[in-house]
Amino acid sequence: MCIDNTTAEPVAIRDNTVQTTKEDTLAHGYGLKNVTAMIERSGGMYFIEYDAADKKFRFTASLPMKTE
Repeated sequence: MCIDNTTAEPVAIRDNTVQTTKEDTLAHGYGLKNVTAMIERSGGMYFIEYDAADKKFRFTASLPMKTE
């Protein structure tokens, strides 16, 4: 899965996490944290990168397929 999100302002990525630009940092960022926690619990992987030229960040994730 790959999701691109355009931004008005540059985005900082640190430790594979988007750093919020909001003043109240404790009230933001829960959506992505919930998604990444679910991916990790499922044994998946994710990667976040920022493209300054296009002003967008990309979230890429993969989940393992279950075989029975």
